[in-house]
Amino acid sequence: MRSQVYLLAALPALLLAAGAPAQESATAAEAADRVRTKVIILKTSPSGSRGAANGYLVRPGLLLTAAHAVAQAGGITAWVNGVAYPARFVAAHPDYDLAVLEFEPGRLLLKPVDLARTSEHLAADEPLVILTGPAQPAQARGDPADRVALPAAYHQRVLLRDASGHFGPMLKLTATVRKGDSGSPVVRVRDGTIVGTLCSRQAPDASGVSRYAFAAPIEAVHAWLESVAPKRPEVPEAAEFYLLRIGR
Repeated sequence: MRSQVYLLAALPALLLAAGAPAQESATAAEAADRVRTKVIILKTSPSGSRGAANGYLVRPGLLLTAAHAVAQAGGITAWVNGVAYPARFVAAHPDYDLAVLEFEPGRLLLKPVDLARTSEHLAADEPLVILTGPAQPAQARGDPADRVALPAAYHQRVLLRDASGHFGPMLKLTATVRKGDSGSPVVRVRDGTIVGTLCSRQAPDASGVSRYAFAAPIEAVHAWLESVAPKRPEVPEAAEFYLLRIGR
């Protein structure tokens, strides 16, 4: 019997809880810290109700997220390092549950994440981290210190149909995620690069816990991202701006 898959759709803010922070190994903590300030809390207002999801910076002023979380949004706000920016929908991937959003960061200088070239070399049970945001009440400012690193491991590559009816390869992860975690980056612990984007999860069991999550592989992003959003000038390494001290 095919496992039922739940989309991690945007929901009212009180229901958008990520799991409690897990105890991280030093290596996993370092991988999470490399990405933490690049994870962006998205607040949406579809049909007058408020919801939330996550995204991450892939180019200056551009972020990647799950398309289903923002496709019907009447308005999108991107919280970047505690500052709110209006975001604009740019494009949805033709074959994956992915979307690019644009925002104008002004003087904010923040380097994008490091995208892995491919996810094809992930080993069975390889350690990963899903970096997401906790529940975000109306007054929350998207502080990067609030990011939650959810432990995960690579399970296998599977064929999965998404919300738009597209059928393609996805990364199946051993991980417990919740509604509202959509669009979170999947970070490979050994080098801190992004190997996927969280899109859905397996239906919860009788205890209400979901044992597997599904992510769009990073190789689906590269050519498509270049076609919809050609590269802009990169931020010099010395110029990167943080509101969060990296390291513990």
